[in-house]
Amino acid sequence: MDKSKAFTDWVKRSLVEGNVDGARQNVTITVMDRAKKPVKRIHLSNAWASGWDGPSLEAGANDPATETVTLAYEDIKVESV
Repeated sequence: MDKSKAFTDWVKRSLVEGNVDGARQNVTITVMDRAKKPVKRIHLSNAWASGWDGPSLEAGANDPATETVTLAYEDIKVESV
């Protein structure tokens, strides 16, 4: 989970303010194994947040609250580490 204010501001700039051009960033997602060793890197060029689904909060539910951010991008490169 990323609790970074910079990430939250980036998503807000894309979705709430509708400033997609100002929000485009190069993004790298690192996939880790169980020992937290990087096994794959996914590089997204000119990415922006194109969707957000908030958690569904139900009274009495024991499930964790999950948020989902959908990213759009112009180019992708996958690198095995």
